[in-house]
Amino acid sequence: MNTWWLLFSIIVILSSLTVLWFFQMRRLLVRRMRLVIGLLERVLRPRDQEYTLLGYLVGFRAVYRLRSDRVPRAWVLYMIPPHHVLLYVPVILLAGRKERLELTFRLSRPPGGEAHIYDPRDRATRRSVRIDLTKYRGRLYEREIEVHGRTYRAIYSNEEALRLAHQVLSELASLVDVKRVTIASRVSAFHVAFIPRVGVLEETLNRIVSQAYRLAR
Repeated sequence: MNTWWLLFSIIVILSSLTVLWFFQMRRLLVRRMRLVIGLLERVLRPRDQEYTLLGYLVGFRAVYRLRSDRVPRAWVLYMIPPHHVLLYVPVILLAGRKERLELTFRLSRPPGGEAHIYDPRDRATRRSVRIDLTKYRGRLYEREIEVHGRTYRAIYSNEEALRLAHQVLSELASLVDVKRVTIASRVSAFHVAFIPRVGVLEETLNRIVSQAYRLAR
């Protein structure tokens, strides 16, 4: 009898903790997403925007129609590990999962060529680069480069595209953990993926937007 009562008490306590954790984390995650959306709209100043939620409190996709013909559109992917599920938190910690922000800009006049510089230690990034490269039919070169003491893998079609991507990475890596920088003329796109930091997020976004306009010439 005592064993069953102890088991019941443990279940009640865990259930209560799970519910309390859920509501507390839900409030924090909603606040976080609102903060990111607010900063994105403040920096990008879109004339129109569209949002799509990913699951429940795990992020969103957004499409921004911008006010410039040079950079007419931007796509955003923001993902947060499901911290609101208490039993999943150990998995998040063991797997080292972190929130992630990705921005892709359509450039009206992109630089020639293609360059991908990415963090080879990040599995999601490796997979996305591999998928993108299956669509490329030209000749590509590969090398390792070091930026701010970290080693990145570069895959590129010409030295000028690599130089431009390297310049973007060098500027952003002093602020945040950059996972990928891509410039691709075949799809007229400029793409950046990074781990956002609230304290410098607005500055990071401003730098990315400035680089997009510079690349659009």
